[in-house]
Amino acid sequence: MEDSTRSSVDLKRSEAEFPIDLESGSPAPTIVERPQGRLRRHFGSTINDQYTDNILLLCWFSTGILDSTMFNAYRTFVSMQTGNTMFLGLGASDYDITTRPYGWAKSLTSLICFVLGAIFFSRLAHYLRP
Repeated sequence: MEDSTRSSVDLKRSEAEFPIDLESGSPAPTIVERPQGRLRRHFGSTINDQYTDNILLLCWFSTGILDSTMFNAYRTFVSMQTGNTMFLGLGASDYDITTRPYGWAKSLTSLICFVLGAIFFSRLAHYLRP
């Protein structure tokens, strides 16, 4: 009598730990949810698109101001990588070498930092995805 009671208790415990799919008779797949941290919840929340145009206009304005001041100061672009690519090509062709002999090096540095930043933040976004 004890053996039958013990086996039914063990059976109930194993069903609770490993649920069985009744149609196939095999263990049902279990979905394990990862605990979400504060950053995951924040970046995974829904976005209110009421003011997104204003944010894009602010980004557009700030990158324009940033590029115009940095170009006047350092003769390289900070956020416009197309201009840096153009300056890199002009440097490779030895155009305007008398006034800026190593001007292409600034553009190359800016392009390398842009690529490294894009790789870093794409990996960060992959890590933080919901």
